Amino acid sequence: MIPCKEEEHNILERLYNKKTQEGKVLVDNVFGILKKTFHELHEKFDVHVAIVLDLVTCCCILHSMFLGCNYIDMYNIL
Repeated sequence: MIPCKEEEHNILERLYNKKTQEGKVLVDNVFGILKKTFHELHEKFDVHVAIVLDLVTCCCILHSMFLGCNYIDMYNIL
């Protein structure tokens, strides 16, 4: 999603920009956590985007399973 231009004139545009930024920060944080757990995610993938989406989905599922088994301590990853 693309934020509105700097010349924001109304409250809806400011709210949209704020929510867009919050979403970006959330996604960045999720990928940061996944990269700490799965070091292979630091590499560049030269594959179709659907395969990357499947890979990230699998990493999210595995990460959730690890948390459920207390295998991962969120402050001391692996």
